Amino acid sequence: GINAEYGERRGQSIVSIVYRVFVAVVALALCVTMLFFGGRLYRAVNTVSQNARSGNQKGVLSQDDKLLIVVVVCSIAFVVDSIFFLILAITGASSSLSSLFLIFSEIIPSMVILILLNPKKVNSPYIRQTDE
Repeated sequence: GINAEYGERRGQSIVSIVYRVFVAVVALALCVTMLFFGGRLYRAVNTVSQNARSGNQKGVLSQDDKLLIVVVVCSIAFVVDSIFFLILAITGASSSLSSLFLIFSEIIPSMVILILLNPKKVNSPYIRQTDE
């Protein structure tokens, strides 16, 4: 009857909360791991590139700068994932926030990486290029 349906929904709700908290903890662990190993890799690449660097071009990102950008952006994305899943677990909100979550945790970081690391200039008659 009604009590069985309530118990079923409550059980599903508990499983959903545990799942969301678990995903939040995993995302936070990935953030810490990314910062740790990304930082170590950045230091190693930075040391090698400082020894081999000869007159860096103005306005061009070096490989170690690009690596640092990727590490920081990915770490921020993992933190946003973790916060979002904790908010979902606490508030019990439905999956209707998934599109907002997708924009902040996946699309914006991807766009930032693509824009900052784009090695080519855009040649389009509609975009005016300025050389500064």
